[in-house]
Amino acid sequence: MKILAAILAIALAAWQPPALAGASGRVTQGQLSYTLVDLAPEDGIAPSLVFEPLPNPGPVDPVNMAHGSVRYAVGDDSRFVEQAATGTDPLVLGYDLGSAGAITARLDGRGQPATQRLTIEASANPGEHGDVQVGSWMYVGDMGFTLSANTRVEFSTTLHVQAGVTGAAGTNEWFQSASWMYLMMGHFPDTTGFDWDHELVTVHADPAWGAPRDVDTTLTMTVAYDNTALEGQYGTVSFNTWVNAMAAQPVPEPAALSMMFAGLLVLGGTRLRARSRLRS
Repeated sequence: MKILAAILAIALAAWQPPALAGASGRVTQGQLSYTLVDLAPEDGIAPSLVFEPLPNPGPVDPVNMAHGSVRYAVGDDSRFVEQAATGTDPLVLGYDLGSAGAITARLDGRGQPATQRLTIEASANPGEHGDVQVGSWMYVGDMGFTLSANTRVEFSTTLHVQAGVTGAAGTNEWFQSASWMYLMMGHFPDTTGFDWDHELVTVHADPAWGAPRDVDTTLTMTVAYDNTALEGQYGTVSFNTWVNAMAAQPVPEPAALSMMFAGLLVLGGTRLRARSRLRS
């Protein structure tokens, strides 16, 4: 029995779980600004841009309004909430998962387009909780404006992403973000014949797929439009960000599994030989 116990101990020691994974990050997007260029100085029209309310924002439909959502899944437990912003009050959503992590999302500066800023913070830590996944999507809503004739407008926002993963190599963890910026010109809300420009920026912390383990980057996102018409045009500009953080329970490495199975086979063979001797 002592020999069997020793063999079993060797078999179980052949696999040691890797360090628990963890993923976390913070994304901010905002500081909307714009520059104007006079495309026809000889026409005597001074370049101008005036922000205006949407013709039909649809208060019961958040498609064109500022809104956000947060979600989580911890083992078999999952939750999701979505909410539209109202007035100029900040929109704040989140779940505190204790040691399993957290997801929080904020939309601030609703008074003026230039002051709007969204912030998403996410963390996922499996521990004894099983797999943990958290995520959020925040949208500042369509901001309407009228652009003067023969004028080019270039909008920009600042995007900052800081994220990282902490688990050992081979653990199943990642942090992902995708940020968009849209510029649409036409007869809102009918999108037929719209002219538009957009930019998409994705940032990943995911060494298992060749992405860096840690990221800390600041980028400028830009969209532009040339109004070459002889009259002003109406348009909308918007930006939004999606975030996802995942950390799964560690999975044994193939080599470690082979060692453990080999140890168990040795143990099984020893027990069979012992039974054969007893029968004889």
